[in-house]
Amino acid sequence: MPLPGRPDAARYGDAVTRSRRSGPALGAPLVLVGLALVAATTGWDWGRIPYAGGAALAAVGLVWLVATSVRPVLWRVLLGVAALSAGVVVAVLAVVGLPSDRPTWDDADAGALDDRSATTGGLVVTGGTARDVETGEEAWSHGGPDAEPLLVTADLVVLGTADGSLAVDPGSGRELWSAPVAGRGIAHDDVTLVVASTPSGGATEAVGLSLATGEVEWRRRGRPVMECDLGPADRFTPAREQAHVLVVPDEERSGRAGLLRVSDGAVTAADVDCLVAARVVGDVLVEVTGRDVRLVGRSAGDGRRLWAVPVAEPSGLLGGGPTLVAAGGGDDVTTIDTTTGRLSKVPLPTGVQRVLATTEVLRSDRVWLLVDRGDRAAVWDPISGKVADVPDAVTATVADADVGSGWLALSGTTRDLTGAESDRCWAVSPEGWVSDPVPGSDCRVAGGLLVADDEVHPVGE
Repeated sequence: MPLPGRPDAARYGDAVTRSRRSGPALGAPLVLVGLALVAATTGWDWGRIPYAGGAALAAVGLVWLVATSVRPVLWRVLLGVAALSAGVVVAVLAVVGLPSDRPTWDDADAGALDDRSATTGGLVVTGGTARDVETGEEAWSHGGPDAEPLLVTADLVVLGTADGSLAVDPGSGRELWSAPVAGRGIAHDDVTLVVASTPSGGATEAVGLSLATGEVEWRRRGRPVMECDLGPADRFTPAREQAHVLVVPDEERSGRAGLLRVSDGAVTAADVDCLVAARVVGDVLVEVTGRDVRLVGRSAGDGRRLWAVPVAEPSGLLGGGPTLVAAGGGDDVTTIDTTTGRLSKVPLPTGVQRVLATTEVLRSDRVWLLVDRGDRAAVWDPISGKVADVPDAVTATVADADVGSGWLALSGTTRDLTGAESDRCWAVSPEGWVSDPVPGSDCRVAGGLLVADDEVHPVGE
């Protein structure tokens, strides 16, 4: 007499046997088809949807193989979940890569980082607040919500407030001195800071403040600026080191400006044409003048003409060092020696096809142009000849420039192994180091900080 339950057990054993036999027959083809679809997607750039479909088929096939080759139900479930999880993780990491271990912080609470921000000694000063560049944590704060940096150096930070100026030790945040002069920092010579001050109800004036004591050393009526660009031009940046500044009288209607010595406020040239373009580069005043559009170099010390050369695009001169760069796009790049006025046509480097983009506000000693190397984008310094690739860039353009420090922000796209493109940001240092791409479409830079969609990436070398 057959034992109770025996037929059911037999049927169960047969089902298990059939399942084990059919596991490889069904699971292996699913894995192979899925892997083939993944390979085809990466080989022919079909995009993320076919890639996801192939990865899903491979994962399902792998889970089926595991589930049909292991007898205990608990182990089937555990190993199946493990196989599925591993497949998903591998597929995702293959596309997005490993997570970055570089620190980031949110710019939303810190206020917008821009040209008026500057870095020193591991801190970034924005508004009246200094923050740690790695974490964004506040180190010290002075002056309230209306404060902004007038001068940022390794030894001294001068903040402008609603009713005056105050000097702060960068490391400790200790206040060193205060002065009843409010305005914007224009230039300094390590001894004197020139502030563009507009007293309440009064005319704009240039004021020289002692960096040691905050005492007023001299005053002169007029609007101090670092350059003229179809009139007086403000470049929103803390004061740069310069021995002379331009001052445009408030009542002046003819476009004439004067050249002032930072140390004592003395006028060294009183007939600078501010209607087109003029700026001080080292000890030379570079000025566009005359109906024939000539670039003229004059001594900042006494206004003597040193040289004059014809230029086609006088308003697009890049840089702030002894050599300026005129880049008209394509392959038309010329350097100008500000000491002698010598013009030099610079050929594109080997492999570079054309200049893609420039920025007219860059005023650092080094000038980096975005160029096309055929299969990739790169940056090129026509002065030194150095070329550096933009990592993984499919497209790229210049998004922002930090006027004073010389850092650039690039925006563009990268392509993952499926062929799908994603928005990315890069930072270019004054020395030509290019950061790895970070996610984002709104790209800005402040010193060694890259801001991508309000997330701050410390990218200093």
